Amino acid sequence: LDIEQFLRAIMAADSGLVSEHDVEIGRLAGAYHDTVQVWRKKKVMDRGFEKVTRDRSKGEDAEKGQIDNEKDSAILAEQFMRAANGNGEVPFSDGDIQTVKRAIDATVAAWDMENKTVRQVNLNKESSPVETAMALADLATAGIGGGEKFLDEGRRLFREDNLDIFDAINSGQEIPTDKKDYFKTRMVEFLGSQPHFARGREARLQIEIESLPKEAQDAVRSLFNKFAESIEMSQEVVDKAEKEKWNFEELVGYFKY
Repeated sequence: LDIEQFLRAIMAADSGLVSEHDVEIGRLAGAYHDTVQVWRKKKVMDRGFEKVTRDRSKGEDAEKGQIDNEKDSAILAEQFMRAANGNGEVPFSDGDIQTVKRAIDATVAAWDMENKTVRQVNLNKESSPVETAMALADLATAGIGGGEKFLDEGRRLFREDNLDIFDAINSGQEIPTDKKDYFKTRMVEFLGSQPHFARGREARLQIEIESLPKEAQDAVRSLFNKFAESIEMSQEVVDKAEKEKWNFEELVGYFKY
């Protein structure tokens, strides 16, 4: 995660909010974020077919036990920091360790029904600049990466999360027509969700930077100058797929299976 650009922007706006040590702590948190990526298969009946997706949310799995990726990633970061303190030097204080753990925890996400996007449930008005920067960096693609990166990220996540579609395409066996139609419906639904997702991230930006003073908010907001591009390009894909009536094979090509 490129957390440093956010911390540098905050520092430029108010040097009293972020120090060089905070930037170092932020980089460390970004490096350990998502170090642990355990997931379970989620199987549900959907429109007459068994839908199999990747579920990375916190919870219990019969085979893998308790899944809590952010907590487990934070534990690895703490172990590294305490080990670094064990050679006679103490580069990391207990406060540093807690900041890193809270920063990683700030990336825990849930669905925002109102804005049709994701929100980070542990980010709030009391969050430190490092925590805020970490959360922003985790979901920055639509606002900072721009259209092509936003579309590429969406394709990648769709391929990774929809296990049944991936397995069927790569099985080497012919996929029945009714199942192709079912997969096609899910692909088209995902395409349609992308402009809403980007708009939702734009709508939530002010909420997610409210822990910062106004000057720092303005500095961070100025980094997010690609929302319009991401919304426009993702809507163009939706319109093109509808106008040209993309079939299953064309959608497979778009998603780069």
